[in-house]
Amino acid sequence: MAWGYAVIRINPTATVLEDFGYPDILEAARAMRPKPHLVFLESELALSFPHDPWYPYAISPITPCPPPMAKGHNPEMCVPVFPNTHHRNGREAVRTDREFPYNNCYHWSMAEELKVRVRAKPENFDDGIAVHLPARELMKLWDMTSSDRIITERACKMDGPVGEDARLGAAPPTPLVSTADLGVGEEILSRAADEVDATALLEEGIRQGRDIHQHPSQESIKSEPSTGEGMEHDEDVSESHSLSKSSDGREVSIHSAASEFRAIVATGIFGLTNEERKFWPMVDLWLELADYLKQEDIPDPHELYREYEAALAK
Repeated sequence: MAWGYAVIRINPTATVLEDFGYPDILEAARAMRPKPHLVFLESELALSFPHDPWYPYAISPITPCPPPMAKGHNPEMCVPVFPNTHHRNGREAVRTDREFPYNNCYHWSMAEELKVRVRAKPENFDDGIAVHLPARELMKLWDMTSSDRIITERACKMDGPVGEDARLGAAPPTPLVSTADLGVGEEILSRAADEVDATALLEEGIRQGRDIHQHPSQESIKSEPSTGEGMEHDEDVSESHSLSKSSDGREVSIHSAASEFRAIVATGIFGLTNEERKFWPMVDLWLELADYLKQEDIPDPHELYREYEAALAK
C-alpha cells in the first residue's frame, strides 16, 4: 500500500487497550472523537506478515488547500494532485494511476510525517483498488518537495529558529531511496549498467517492493533448521550445513545469518522494536477514498496533528 492514498481515523481505544488499559486512560480514549483524514502512505516501516495485528506506516496528510504563510516557507511549497491544477507558480500536478476522487488536494512540502500502526482487517486490504502514485509521478513529487525543503533549510539557518508552527516550519530530511528499499534485485541493477531507462527501472523496483511487503516469502527463512524431530545429525554433517564460504573465503554461520534475519524482522529496517512502536497511535484505514470521506469534509492537517498528539498523550 506504500505510495498510495488512504482515509484513516485514529482509534484511541485500540491505541491504549492492550498496553495501557487502565480505567482512567480508557475513559479518556473513549471520550475522543477523531475525524477521518486523507493521507499519503509514505512508507511501510517493517516487513508485514499475514497474521500481524497491525502494520507500521509513515504517513503524511493530504490537504484541501495550500499551506499558510509561515517563517521559512510559503503557500507555494506544495504540489497539487490532479485533477487539481491550481498552483501559484503553475507547478505541475502529480497524476495518480487511477482516478483521484477529489479536485482540491495538495501535498505540502513541509508537512511532518507521522508514524502510526494500521489495524489489520479480517478481509485484508485490497491493494488492487488503491489509488497510487506511479513511479514517474513519485519521482516528480520527491523532486519538487525536496527543492522546497532545501529552500526552507537555508532560510532557517539564516533567520534562526522557526516560529510557533514547528510542524510546518521545521524541515524534515530529504527522502533517500536506495535500491534495497525499493526491492531492486541484481538483474535490474545489471540492466541499469546498460543504460536502461532509469524511470522504468524504478517502476519495476517499486512493483517488486510492493510484492515483497504484501507477500513475504517463506523461502527466506528456510535456511534455519527447526527444532524437533530429525535434528540429530552426525557432527560432520551438522558442521557442513552450519558453515558456508563467503565471496572472500570467510566462513559464515547459517545460524548466525538466520539470527540476524530474525532481528531484522523484529525491528524492521529502521531498528524499531514493537516495544517502541506500541506508543504509536492505532488507526483504522480505508482505501475506498470517496466512500469514507467527502471532498467538503477533508480536514485541515492541523486537526490530524492535534489528534495525533492527544493519542500519544494517553
